[in-house]
Order: sequence, then C-alpha cells, then structure tokens
Amino acid sequence: MLTCAPAYLRAFRCTAGDCPLTCCRGWEVVLDQDFLSALSGAPAGLKERISSHLCTDDEGETCFRTDKNGRCPLLRPDGLCSIQADWGEEHLPHHCRQHPRFMEEYGCRTETSLAVSCPEAALLLMAQRGFVVETEDDGVADPPYEGVDPVLLSG
Repeated sequence: MLTCAPAYLRAFRCTAGDCPLTCCRGWEVVLDQDFLSALSGAPAGLKERISSHLCTDDEGETCFRTDKNGRCPLLRPDGLCSIQADWGEEHLPHHCRQHPRFMEEYGCRTETSLAVSCPEAALLLMAQRGFVVETEDDGVADPPYEGVDPVLLSG
C-alpha cells in the first residue's frame, strides 16, 4: 500500500474550544459500531445524554439528533465536545475523530488530505511555500484495481 499525504498533515492539531467555528455544525454524525459498542462504558451522566440524542437516519444508520440550530447536542458552550472532555478523545465517534482528515483509497494507493473548511487546516495550507506530498510504501505489493490501466494509477 502506498500512502500519500501533504507534509503539513503531521503538524495539524485541532484547536477545539479556541476554534472560531465548530466542525460539527449542520452535520449528521453517523455513529460507528465501535462507538456504539463502547457506549455502555461511558460515564453515567454522559451515557444518558448521548442516549437521549440518538436517532436513525434515512439509511437506517444511528446518528446524533442535532438541535434546532443544527449543532451537535453534545457540543458544550465553550466549544468543546462533551465526549472528548468527559470521556476522552479516544472515545469520539470515528467521523469526529478523523475530521478534518479525509482519506480516499484508489486500489493500492491511499491519499489523505485536510478539509480547508477547518480554519487550522487552512492556515497550515496557506503557510506552505510549496505543496509537498510525503509518500510511504508499506512494502507489500498490492494489485491495482482490476481493469484499470496501471499508467493511470502510476501518476
């Protein structure tokens, strides 16, 4: 597997409560199975708060019901997430833990980027003198997509 990412990705740190925006406004946060399975171990008050805001979306996936302003109900007034503050970052749902990182897989190639809608990601990008992509090869020979011209994947 060949993994590619902009060099500034390693420098990214969420500014959390200091961010001028909130990345979860207007989101439908789909909850992954690992998060739902671990929910029984959440601190008591938090577990009840989380459970009271669960809903099912049109695709049948479990998610958080946002408030009337489109905000996640677990977002505290200081801009921090209640899950992160009261239970720990490692317990955040997958979507929340990954954002603003996005990964796309193309056969034997994975490309990771940061969404510039995140102010901190945008600052990192704008501070770059050039766009440098770091590439890491895990040494395992993975076949490309079947039927895709290898020349297209080589670029």
